[in-house]
Amino acid sequence: MAAITVKDLSPDYSFGSIVHGVTWDTLNDESVRQQLRDIFEDRGLIVFEGVEASGKMQAEISKVFGPLKDHPTASTPRVTEDYVPGLIDMHSQPRDISDGDLRIRGDYGLGYFEPGKKIGEVNREIAEEVM
Repeated sequence: MAAITVKDLSPDYSFGSIVHGVTWDTLNDESVRQQLRDIFEDRGLIVFEGVEASGKMQAEISKVFGPLKDHPTASTPRVTEDYVPGLIDMHSQPRDISDGDLRIRGDYGLGYFEPGKKIGEVNREIAEEVM
């Protein structure tokens, strides 16, 4: 039987899990697929560590949670039409979050989760600092 390991994203947060050990073999095990669905239902966020970085693997993990749908914009680049029609080409550079740094960085501003605070409060504080 295939196995994965699961740990909480942080002891300070009531959401999120880190899952390690997802491979092609583990995804063939229906009990693992159900465990992933249960984790998502319970914790709302899954960070997959050590997963094969390929469009095929991303599609296979996505299928665990339901059927795939084609991206509505035909001009968006596709990974491949052979394996998963409609799988769009997106790139991300993962970073280490083992230190608990969950800040979101990008073109849309800076945000992060702080234990005991509501997201709205944190965003207001950030906006005040920026202005």
